[in-house]
Amino acid sequence: MTYLRPVAIVIGLSQIVLAALYFAVPAGFVAWQGLTPPAADAGYPLAMLAARFLVYGLGMFRIARDPVTTCSGRAAWWRSS
Repeated sequence: MTYLRPVAIVIGLSQIVLAALYFAVPAGFVAWQGLTPPAADAGYPLAMLAARFLVYGLGMFRIARDPVTTCSGRAAWWRSS
């Protein structure tokens, strides 16, 4: 189980970097990937994608704090006990 913490941190970092790129330069980042440039009205879906990357990244950092307890559900944030 010692590998869960570094894996969660690496995944979290990659998700945060993707979120920052999609928030800062969405059209440029899409073009840099070799995809066709997005239409002018595609900003909102790209912002939603960036928000998803951000939340997944933050979730991975939360899991990295204590991977065994967090993943087993014994100390889930929605439980009061």
